[in-house]
Amino acid sequence: MTTTTPPLLLGREDALYIRDVLDLTDKYLRNRWRDPALAPGIALAAADGARALTRHLDENKDH
Repeated sequence: MTTTTPPLLLGREDALYIRDVLDLTDKYLRNRWRDPALAPGIALAAADGARALTRHLDENKDH
């Protein structure tokens, strides 16, 4: 028998943050005049945000 972990629900502010990061990334990728030099910074910011969000969700799960 396999047990599954119930899904962890996101708070409103977490969901909005994820939406904003994805929106910014999408706008950058669709911009014809985008500067390829900005891509590493955007990717780094998205990765930092993902780590912060994961840490926040883990803290909420622990409490």
